[in-house]
Amino acid sequence: MISVEELKIIEDLNYKTVYLATMTRSGTWYCHYMFEILETGLREGHIINQNHNLNILEGIKCIKAHTHSIFPDFLKLYQGPYRQKWVQLQFPNSGMNHGHVYVDYYPVLFSRIKNPNLIVIYLYRNPLDNMVSSFHHYKNHTSETVRTYTDKITGIKKTFESPSEFMREGGLEGYIKQYFTFHSLRGYENAHHFCYEDLVREPFKTFSQILNNIGFYPSTIREHEAIARAVRLSSPENLRQIELAKGSSLADDQLMPGGSTMHGGAIGKWKSELDSDDIEYCFSKLHEFGISNDEFIFE
Repeated sequence: MISVEELKIIEDLNYKTVYLATMTRSGTWYCHYMFEILETGLREGHIINQNHNLNILEGIKCIKAHTHSIFPDFLKLYQGPYRQKWVQLQFPNSGMNHGHVYVDYYPVLFSRIKNPNLIVIYLYRNPLDNMVSSFHHYKNHTSETVRTYTDKITGIKKTFESPSEFMREGGLEGYIKQYFTFHSLRGYENAHHFCYEDLVREPFKTFSQILNNIGFYPSTIREHEAIARAVRLSSPENLRQIELAKGSSLADDQLMPGGSTMHGGAIGKWKSELDSDDIEYCFSKLHEFGISNDEFIFE
């Protein structure tokens, strides 16, 4: 956490404040390194941050909190018909909503109520691919609370054995708990949503749109080249090389030696790992919160 003195310095910068929230397994590290590598292209001497947290990006003049989180101050802003139903949902682990600490500790920066000029960027992935990717990543996670769940009937702690089991035993519930907050407050000023599938298929265009929403419009050849370089060097292939060089996953959260945060990132893996019952289950749960299938890209 930053000190009171450092917070005062940050406030005096008068930079744009950006709350960048990503659904887990939805391009978090991809996007993180795009920003960090862009900063190296815009500002000499910038040392790449190895973790996504609270950063000052002088090149694009913004203060960015990058986290997995619900919409800032969601419960204070949302009074709709799904409120009590949403409250009853549970996250499968704390990692899906740890960004609230920024809102709690630095409300003048990251509370949507205290700071109406806060820019909110949300990056999400279609829920079927998310369930598959999450299962494969979490099954070798260093944290037991992430790779296991407690059986509701027997009370016995079990390890997730398939994407379907992960989805039905907390994964989809956590996905909806986070996603719904951005879905329901989609119309708020300065709230922008981007899907992982677009970031993968058109990284330069999508990253440029994210930067535009933050208020950075490249106007020089150097700035355009810095964006292109950031996109090129943060590709999944290059991020894997970073992992190999450091000898561990980007998040340092895998039990297996040489384990990776990168799992290919392909769109449509759900087709070979989930069946029709799984798909119907997923869609029915989304519909319980008024979330349409049309909000996602399925391939």
